[in-house]
Amino acid sequence: MESDAGLGADPASPSARPSLAPPPAAPPPAASPPAAPPLVPGGPPELAPIVASVEPPPAAVAAAATPAKPPGIGETISGALDLAASSNGAIRRASLYVGLMSVALIGPATVLFLAIGRSLGSFDDALLFVLGLDNTLGSDRLPVLSWLRLSAIAGIAGAFLVAFEGQLMALGILGGAATGRAIGVRESLRLSRRVFWTAVGAAFLVGVVERVVTTITQTIVTDATNSPGLAASLVIVAAAIATMPFGFYLSGVILGEVGAWEAIKRSTWIARARWRLAILVASIGVVFSFIELFALGAGLDLVGRAAEALGLGLDKSPPIALLTGVVVLACVAAVGSLIVTIAALVAAPQVFVFLRMTHYSAGLDRALPAPGEAGRGPRLVTKPMLALIVVAVVAAVLGVLTL
Repeated sequence: MESDAGLGADPASPSARPSLAPPPAAPPPAASPPAAPPLVPGGPPELAPIVASVEPPPAAVAAAATPAKPPGIGETISGALDLAASSNGAIRRASLYVGLMSVALIGPATVLFLAIGRSLGSFDDALLFVLGLDNTLGSDRLPVLSWLRLSAIAGIAGAFLVAFEGQLMALGILGGAATGRAIGVRESLRLSRRVFWTAVGAAFLVGVVERVVTTITQTIVTDATNSPGLAASLVIVAAAIATMPFGFYLSGVILGEVGAWEAIKRSTWIARARWRLAILVASIGVVFSFIELFALGAGLDLVGRAAEALGLGLDKSPPIALLTGVVVLACVAAVGSLIVTIAALVAAPQVFVFLRMTHYSAGLDRALPAPGEAGRGPRLVTKPMLALIVVAVVAAVLGVLTL
């Protein structure tokens, strides 16, 4: 019987050995990436762009390899306007959120004040009574002042926090629009709350400098001029010049994900490297401060004239008085919304310059939900803010009951 060739072959024979292919050649080593460009010419090495903790998109990789070419004045202005226009929808929704929160916080004290005005017969009498300028008005209604003060303190404190949060939201939305990230109201809320106290610390340090300069300037110009408008203008300009090197600190906190002191240091380096851009950012802030004051004054004057033409007033029939209250609350919401809109227009140039000078925006990744938060958005009203609203409402209700 013939033996099987495969089984009977001699293992030692060459024909029985399996053929072994030569090992593949090792791939050539990858080329080392180019060194990251410095943040600004002459800046310290610790300000060089940092690689994000998450894998960046290809566009971000290309941007990181591009030298940090500072933009010109005209390019900054046009780029900032384009940035503000591209994020218009999200900014509008954020301004609506801040406006509604302003009504929830300041609205109770406003309603109590209007109730006092109706009880006394006019808005002017209520103002004199609340300010204590006429002791003959409402001497039997003095307990209501305590409730009004409590409601106003809780509401104003919360409104200041909400207004600052609105600025952080606007900057986060602008940064998202500039880098292609989809950052809306909820994402910007999450981002603002994660950096809130760091931003507050940086704002406090800058505010100390601004306050010192403001006090000194106010003392000088008050003795030099009798025009309140000119004095206020000089104070605003002096404060803007003093804080000009710190015009990019919020971008450092939100986009650069650094602490308060480091954000101020980096802002100073950018200002020293491109002082023309720092002057531009500070000038835009001053211009929009005047625009905001003018808009508030003109808006209140317009509302007053319209209310007079329509026959609104606190001393009218109950439906008319109620409509007057609704109009006043609408004005409160409009003021809150205006603050966010102005903040977005002021922040657009600093965001544009910061991104062009640093090519770093990984701080915006904090707008994404943390592991375990998937599918859940941040609370629209935090517990401390809810507590302030409850205090304001309860105090206002007790004040109305004492009338």
